[in-house]
Amino acid sequence: MNDTRQKNHNLILLIICIVQFITPFMAAGVNVALPAIGEYYQASTFQLSLAAMLYILGLGCLLLPSGQLADLYGRKKIFLSGIIGFCCTSIIITFSPDITIFLILRFIQGMATALITTTSFAILSSVIPPEKRGRSMGIIIAFVYAGLSAGPALGGFLVDYFNWQFLFWFTAAFGIVGLCLSIAVLRGEWWGDRTQRFDFTGSLLFALVISCLTVSITGKEWVGDWATLLMISSVIGAGLFIIIERRVSSPVLPVNFLLSNSSLSLSALAALLNYAASFGIIFFFSLYLQSIKGLSPQNAGLLLMIQTLIQCILSPSAGKLADRIYPGKLATVGMGLCALSLFMATRIEANSSLSFIIIVFIIMGLGFALFSSPNTTLIMNSVPKERYGMASSLTAIMRNLGMLVSMAISTFLVEHFMGHSLLRADTHEPFMNSMQWGMACFAGISCLGVLCSVGRFKKPADKR
Repeated sequence: MNDTRQKNHNLILLIICIVQFITPFMAAGVNVALPAIGEYYQASTFQLSLAAMLYILGLGCLLLPSGQLADLYGRKKIFLSGIIGFCCTSIIITFSPDITIFLILRFIQGMATALITTTSFAILSSVIPPEKRGRSMGIIIAFVYAGLSAGPALGGFLVDYFNWQFLFWFTAAFGIVGLCLSIAVLRGEWWGDRTQRFDFTGSLLFALVISCLTVSITGKEWVGDWATLLMISSVIGAGLFIIIERRVSSPVLPVNFLLSNSSLSLSALAALLNYAASFGIIFFFSLYLQSIKGLSPQNAGLLLMIQTLIQCILSPSAGKLADRIYPGKLATVGMGLCALSLFMATRIEANSSLSFIIIVFIIMGLGFALFSSPNTTLIMNSVPKERYGMASSLTAIMRNLGMLVSMAISTFLVEHFMGHSLLRADTHEPFMNSMQWGMACFAGISCLGVLCSVGRFKKPADKR
């Protein structure tokens, strides 16, 4: 009986690993395919920028509501709906007659990804006992990093040797495998608190806040002066959202519960700070290695993969260790290593050796591996099983908001030091100034993450 249950757990873990690989793979791979897509549709640079932004927007708008939908209507049902939606849009988008339909389908694809993202960890937490959850979380996060690593390399290969449509078909094929396995393996259903009512007002307000925030940060070039107004609107909307969520009986985000559960709230804040400190690193180093150090795109990509490969390799071990040691301690050590590597990165100059840069990447990868899976384990262990959907969506929201914060910092610093100048020989110095200040800001954010992790030490590892 135990062998059968263990085999079923392993199959469920395999399913979640597959879908957690294809979604970041698609997000990273499409960026490589954008030039080919632009040539196919004769699309402008502005329209191609929307292809990335609308996907992020669709993902962000539905991340939080999908957690409540999963608790109300069934986590497996929402999970399967997400996979079906992702596979369908991945196939249909290749037959788009024009760029407008393509962009609409990218938005819908982002929404389908949100359904997958928020239910994956909730389903896993529903079937894996807490004492074995850390190892499973580590394996899943390793597949997330594997998708992020393989996206640019494998995506570029598929576009070069086939076409951009093949990238979407390849991803859809993996999704269909995950769907078939899900139908065959996932038995029964998992719910949260089914007595609650769907918070339509909070969900709509949250989507508006995310939309204003995303457009104000990523669409600054084409909204112009409206970007400041949208940013202010998002801040006001966020404050109004918190007030409303504290008063309604079935909030899409249980603010009062978060305030009363310091382990959960500090872990969620630490996740936000981690992604805020890490997302902009690839942006700066990609430009630095190619434009300053003169490496080819392929060689620069291989160097950048060092960090994600280390995260991919070590995350399962870090997750397994989190089953034996309080996860908050591991996460604190991880954030500390991240801060150390980022402080080291502030010393990088135009003539810095590649060996020093590789050492920085290795320490970064080790730090992020020690942080990610233990912190996710601690979040899921900090809530009762009826709130797994909320906790899973909260983790995804923190990741999305952290990426936006990191993007905002990077964009502000580049514009402050370089204006709208191209990166060439005479602008190397201002670019290096923006990069060094960026690493300093990210290091400071990591230090805040360390403080959040230390604040959890007095709490128990989980509430079983």
